[in-house]
Amino acid sequence: MGDAPTGLSEPSHDESAGPASSLFASAPPWWSAEPAAVASGPHLVVTDEPQWVPAPQPPVGEPQPVPAPRPPAAEPGSVPLPVPPVGEAAPAGRPGLVVALGVVQALVLVAGVGAAVQVHLRGEPGYRITAPAAAGGLRRVPDRPVASAAYPFVAPVVRATGLPRTTAVYAGGNGRSLLFVGGTGAIGDPAAFLERLRPRTVITEHRADPGAPGGQAVCGRFAVLASVHLYCVWATDGSYGVLASNVPARGTRPGELSELLPKFRAAVEKRH
Repeated sequence: MGDAPTGLSEPSHDESAGPASSLFASAPPWWSAEPAAVASGPHLVVTDEPQWVPAPQPPVGEPQPVPAPRPPAAEPGSVPLPVPPVGEAAPAGRPGLVVALGVVQALVLVAGVGAAVQVHLRGEPGYRITAPAAAGGLRRVPDRPVASAAYPFVAPVVRATGLPRTTAVYAGGNGRSLLFVGGTGAIGDPAAFLERLRPRTVITEHRADPGAPGGQAVCGRFAVLASVHLYCVWATDGSYGVLASNVPARGTRPGELSELLPKFRAAVEKRH
């Protein structure tokens, strides 16, 4: 009688398969021609192209990073301005430059005030020329200055200076008649100004005493048609005056008018 089956059998083992088949029964070796099954899920694929790897994200509940601002696109041909990094303050101003500008403005203001004071002392406001009723022993007469004999030879040179002027005619004993023209203004160099105040037909001249107020003075002779007349002029840096005889010189004392000049000037010129 043969043995009855017990219901359990030994697993079959194919010896012909060899040891390799028993070691890699579930997965073929890498040299096998059969492709292995591809598992699901994320995996790294090796290629020649650059791969994008997502940046790590912070855990939930932590502050999210703030991206840096991007500068606006620049127009063609323009140079974009630099953008300061996030968290850094813009460069502060230059307090030293502001202080320097303030000092310069203060100096300019002081210089302007000084110039105004200088003009006040040296220019027209420092002197006053008038035509009083009497000056140097002579009296003012109502004769028109433009009708006097000396006026055509004196008025043009005074008018050329562009300065304001006061005119009057004074008369005295022995038939004396004088044309007076004077004024104030920014004259500058008195000597150079006297060169411009000489009558057009001057013959001779000499330096004279300008009187107590100072400045410079010149007296001389000038021609009126066929006659010789006397004249005197004075000037400071802010005032001037002309005395011209309307009658011919007597010829006895050429310095007669230069002696009158200091007295006459003291009456018509005042400082304030």
